[in-house]
Amino acid sequence: MENCIKLHENVSTYFRLVKKMGEGSFGNVYKAYVNDKGYALLPYDAQPYVAIKHLKHLRNVDSTESSMIINEIKNLKSFKLKRSVRYYGCFANKDGLYIVMELIDGVDLFDLIMDNTLRPNDKLFIAKEVAFAIAECHKVGLVHRDIKPENIMVQFRLNDTPIIKLIDYGLSCDTIVKPLWE
Repeated sequence: MENCIKLHENVSTYFRLVKKMGEGSFGNVYKAYVNDKGYALLPYDAQPYVAIKHLKHLRNVDSTESSMIINEIKNLKSFKLKRSVRYYGCFANKDGLYIVMELIDGVDLFDLIMDNTLRPNDKLFIAKEVAFAIAECHKVGLVHRDIKPENIMVQFRLNDTPIIKLIDYGLSCDTIVKPLWE
């Protein structure tokens, strides 16, 4: 993939996969620890733990799926938003493609809704933050197009307000209109 750095070594040289956090249509998401060598690939302020989306078997991916993967990388890279997951980098080797992002150590909104433990004030706060996240995207010309509870992460912090972040930008698009002739 042209948007990614080619790794000549195994991914374990750079990151230690700690635990599987989720499964998507294209691959798995892991919590990973950044090894010393991994910091050379990441921005200077990257945290010791990151989220890694590992996409295997890219040869079997059709053109629609491939364009969604490229789109997610492009939009995560282009738009740095307060209420969206932060992109750190994209790496590829013989085992597949690795998209490295900020780790949001929390739960998705779907699980919170299913647990039925949110208080009315929590629900209002989360709804307001999601509206702000969507407005933040639209302000820079980005449309998420896949807002659903599974793509909204909530990270609770001790004695502080929760952090709400949008994830999964595979269906997103920018709204900057380009002329048909150029």
